[in-house]
Parts: sequence; structure tokens; C-alpha cells
Amino acid sequence: MNKLIAVLVAGLFATSVFAQTAAPATPAVVKAEAKAEKADAKAAKSEAKVDAKADAKVAAADDKAAKAQSAADAKAAKAKSKADAKAAKAEAKAAKTKAAADAKAAKSGTASDVKTDKVKAEAATDKAASKAATAAVKAEGKADVKKRQACLSFFSPCLALFRFQPIRLRALPHRTRRALSLVSCNVSARSRCANPTEVGRALSPDHDEETSQGLTHQAKGPMTNGTMQRRDRKDPQHKPAMHRAIRPGGRFATGIGTITVQAAMSATYMGRMAKDDPVLDFLQHDIQEQIDGATETSTYRVFKLNGSNDVYMYEDRATGKKLIGKFFLTATKNDAAKAVSHLTREVNSLCEMRDSGLTASPHQVVKPLGVKHSLNELLVTECFEGRLLSEVILDAIQSGDHAELYAKLTALAYFLSEFHKRTATGLGVDFNQDCDYLDIVIGRLLAISALAADQAAELYVFRDRWRTQPRMWQDQQVIVHGDATPENFMFGPGLEVMTFDLERSKRADRVFDIGRIAGELKHFFMRASGNKDAAEPFIGHFLWEYACHFPDRDGAFASITGRTPFYMGITLLRIARNSWVEPGHREQLLSEAKACLRSR
Repeated sequence: MNKLIAVLVAGLFATSVFAQTAAPATPAVVKAEAKAEKADAKAAKSEAKVDAKADAKVAAADDKAAKAQSAADAKAAKAKSKADAKAAKAEAKAAKTKAAADAKAAKSGTASDVKTDKVKAEAATDKAASKAATAAVKAEGKADVKKRQACLSFFSPCLALFRFQPIRLRALPHRTRRALSLVSCNVSARSRCANPTEVGRALSPDHDEETSQGLTHQAKGPMTNGTMQRRDRKDPQHKPAMHRAIRPGGRFATGIGTITVQAAMSATYMGRMAKDDPVLDFLQHDIQEQIDGATETSTYRVFKLNGSNDVYMYEDRATGKKLIGKFFLTATKNDAAKAVSHLTREVNSLCEMRDSGLTASPHQVVKPLGVKHSLNELLVTECFEGRLLSEVILDAIQSGDHAELYAKLTALAYFLSEFHKRTATGLGVDFNQDCDYLDIVIGRLLAISALAADQAAELYVFRDRWRTQPRMWQDQQVIVHGDATPENFMFGPGLEVMTFDLERSKRADRVFDIGRIAGELKHFFMRASGNKDAAEPFIGHFLWEYACHFPDRDGAFASITGRTPFYMGITLLRIARNSWVEPGHREQLLSEAKACLRSR
């Protein structure tokens, strides 16, 4: 068995050895091997070539990237260098501009000081002249009283012309026309102040910037007036003001009451201006630098004044000095475009009349100190001290002593003659404008049912008759106050007269103002006494005093009295449209207005 196993093992070993012995190579095998070797060599060569080409592309890409990076770095360096140069240039320009501004400010300050000294000197001269004129007026006073007694017989017939038979002037004599033109010196009308610095930097506001801040410019939002308008909390229409004149806790600082301030104007005390009120910021940083004695920490008491706009008086608690703030954008007058227009017209008119020389005693137009469009179209002006014409009239009615009223009407006639003659241009009046204004007033009376249609038609007939009168076209255009009511004129001692509120100022017939004063006098006396003729002596005195400032006094008086009834009629109709007018007085106003307009 072992032998058999050995034989089998030996056989298996032999077979394995035989299997590992290579078979002899044939030509086909040799050829295949050669071909394979050649293919391998070719593949290796191709691979080397591809690798070399790829390496070249990579090198080229790297080189291109390096060049691009180098160019970008160079461009960035150039841009940075250019920016640095531009910044340096801008800094140099800014330094130069600042130096120029400083030099200009210094020059302006010097010029302002010189101008102030000059104004003070002129004011002293004017005061001396006014004092002398006042003395002369007093000296003539006693004689004038007797003269008035004699002249009254002359005034009354002339005043009767207002209602029945006015002087008819088919054509003014050449002498009278020349006299009317001689008093009208040609003063160039300027719509801006000659020296803008006089009004303060706030008169050149960045309107767009302020509007974009949106403080209180939108009329639909809370109105700012430098105080809180107190109302019943149950009032559904109550919209609290943004700017409060109250202390924490909601109470007014020192209460509310109606007082009489030094300016003799009836005012309602509203409280102290709140520290977070934007109006206070405007006063402290833009206005107070123009007020002697004021500081950046000044605080104010707030008073509400009468007026068609929201008008307030701000009294410095430390110095007692006062400012007037007039808001043209209010809860009841919320047309922003009209507010801007009225504000602009008033500022321009104030500047123009001050440029004409009405800046010191005895004749002054209030000085505008600044405007702020973002604070509901706010205008801040200086505050005059004196007595309003309305107070003088009421005192004369209540006391029966008419001496002061006669004296102040003399002063007012003198003031208005100067106001008018300084702005005459030589152009004839356009009476159509005044006829159009009459139409507006009639339309408003119709709207409130104060006039019937047939009454309005009658007034239109009267208007057309006046339009055909040559005398209504023959005078020169002048700048008129436009709202010559007793609330807009204030008196100081002697002949001193001050005026304000020129937002309705325009070019028109000078009698537009004269007739307004005459109509207001008639209204005051007629309302107090019921007597339609009670004001005639005062109207006659006023017209006669105004005419004395023309070379031909008699001719001027005839011309003025021939035109006054039309403008008196408009004034009486204008007053009658107010809601506060009692029904009985309204009927009197309408009746007298018709009488004036009928008496052409």
C-alpha cells in the first residue's frame, strides 16, 4: 500500500513539473509579442506628449493669471493714488472755501456794525425830526380845533358825496394829474431785502431738506404753534398739538388767562414753551442771535393773539423781549401751496417796504427775522410796542374824547402817503382787478345767503357803472398794504406809526387802502351807535390830512373823494361776510355798501 501511495505521489509531481515547462514559442506568438511591445511604446510616447502639452497649458494659464493679477494690482494702485489726490484736492478746496467764508463773515460783521451805527444815527435824526414835527403839530393843535369847526361844514358835503353826489371828474385837470404824479417818486421795487443778512439766515432755508425731515410740514398732521391749544377732552375734533407749552402732568405752567401786554394787544396766555418744542430750537439757534440780550438758553412764555392766521407772541422769560410767530399752515387753512405763497408774499413785501426806507421812527414796517417752512410755514418777526388803531377808535367811542383819534388819523394819513409814494411806478391802475375783487366778495355773501340774487345783480350794475368812470383809471399804481384794517397799524408817540401783516400787499390804486380805513371807521362807529353818519367827521379829517401831502391839496382831495365810495362799499361788504357780525348790523353794512356803490 505504501509503495502504491509513493508511486501516485511521484506521478503527481511529475505531472506538475511538466505543466510548468514553457511551450516552445511559435512565430505567431513572437509577432504578437512584438506588436504588443510596439503598442506599449506608442502609448507611452502619446502619454508623454499629452502630459507635456497639459503641462504647457498649465504653465501658460499660470503665467496669464500672474499677469492679470499684476495688472489688477497696478490698476488698484493707480485708482487709490487718484482717489488720494482727489481727496487732497477736495480738502484744499474746503480749506479755501472755509477761509473765504470766514473772511466774508468777518467783512459782513463789520459791514453790519457800520450799517447798525448808521441806522442808529439816522434813527436819532428821525426822532429829533419827529419830535420837532410833533411840537409843530401840537402848536398847530389849538388852531386846528377851530379850523376843524370851520372845515366841518366843508367836510360834510364832501362826505355826502360818498352816498349821493360824489365829485364828477370827466377828466382831471392837467395840473392835478401832474400833482398826483409828482408825489410818486420812482423807487425801484425789489422783491428781496437789499441786505439779506438783515433778515437772518433763516430766510434762506433748505426747503427740501426741511420737508424731507417731515417734522410738521404735512397739514393733515398735528399743527405746531409753539404752544398747546387747550380743548375739552370730549371734543371729537380735538387733535392735540405736537408742541406742548405744559409741564409733566399735563397742566399749564402758570395757568391761562386773558391779559394786556406792554404792546397793548389783547392776548391769551397759553403757558411756557416746552423744552422739546421744535419752535424753541428754531428760536434759540436761528433767531436769538439777532436779539440783543438773548442767549441760547432763553425760554419763552407763549401768548395767543388775534388774527386770521395762528399768531403767537413769544416773551423771553429772562429779558422780557418779545417776538411774533405767525403760522400760515393751520388746521383751518391747510392748503400747503397757498400757505407757502402767502408766506413768501409777506416776506417779500416786508423786505421791499423796508428797502424803501420805512425802517425807523416815525414810519416803520416790521422786520422779519426768519422763516421755517417745516414748522407749518412759520414767520418770526420783531414785536412792536404801541397802541393799535382799533384801540384808539374804541377809546374815542367809549370816552367821547376824540382828540387822540384825530391826532392818530393825521399820523396814519402821513404814514400811508409815504408808504404809497415810495413805490409808484408811473403805470396806470388796472381798475378791473378791483372789480374782480368786488365779484369775489359778492360771491361769498351769496354763499352764506347774506345777499339775495336780485341784490347781487344790483351790485353788479353799480360795478359796471364805476368801470366806465375815467377817474377810476387815472392814478398811478402803488404798492398798497392790502389789508389796511385797524388791527394792522400801531402807534407810538407823536407821529410814529408801525405796520405789519403784509401778506395781501399788491400793486393797486392808493385809494384801495384809503377806502379800507374809511370803511372800517364807518363800521366801528355805526356798530357802536347805530348812527350811519357818526364816523363822517373822522373820515373827512383822514382824507383831508392824506390830501395835504400832495402839491395840489384841493385837487388831490377832489380826486380821492371821487374814488373812495367804491372802495368803502367793498370794505363794508367784506365786513358783512363775517360770521361774528350781528344780523342787524349786517343789514346796516349792506345798506350803506349799496349807498356807497350807487353814488358814482
